[in-house]
Amino acid sequence: MKRLTIVASLFLLLVVGCRRGGEPPQVTVGTTTCANCQRVVDDVSLAAVARSTENAVKAFDSAACLLKAIPKGDEWQVWFHDHESPNWIEASKAVFVIQRQGPGTPARHTPAFVSREQANAFYKRTPGRNEIAPDYPTLRAVLSHE
Repeated sequence: MKRLTIVASLFLLLVVGCRRGGEPPQVTVGTTTCANCQRVVDDVSLAAVARSTENAVKAFDSAACLLKAIPKGDEWQVWFHDHESPNWIEASKAVFVIQRQGPGTPARHTPAFVSREQANAFYKRTPGRNEIAPDYPTLRAVLSHE
């Protein structure tokens, strides 16, 4: 009986683990609302989504809203929408450009990219006081001070 309980527990962990690694939650432009600010997501290229270990789903209109609503250390799987394609990027694989209007101003937008090269190209062609966050922990650290 004890062996059956262990096997059943391992099977349950396998099923939950496989489901957690799945696709990002759906976002519908013009319908989905941000879980932080309650605005309608009107630009999917700046959107983010998260799924908790309990399978709760939240959508956000920006990286800043996601970081305000999902505390550091919480167990959420996070994706950011690629700024230049219809794809989603796992947070651990994204590179970010933090756009500001001027020195000392808060982040205006934080588009995500699949590669450092794409982020650099966007950085060079976009006016303003921008900076590159090479990974999700850096983005979280920079935006947590705003």
